Amino acid sequence: MKEITYPKKRIERTPTAIRQLTGDDLFLDIETTGLSSKRNKIYLIGLGKFNIEDSTISVRQLFAEEEKEEEAILKAFQK
Repeated sequence: MKEITYPKKRIERTPTAIRQLTGDDLFLDIETTGLSSKRNKIYLIGLGKFNIEDSTISVRQLFAEEEKEEEAILKAFQK
């Protein structure tokens, strides 16, 4: 399993929709190899957090480099 954390990035022109977020909002992206829970696997979970105070966004990705690492990224996401 690989965990990638990107440094905070300042958003210069904050879109109106983002300005309406609260400090508790989180962006979640789950990538899979298909739609069947029996035949397909989750290989990426991406998390994005917008900081209202300084207009920055931080991104963390949990990436399963091998099929057997699906459980590891799910456990890391739970934490």
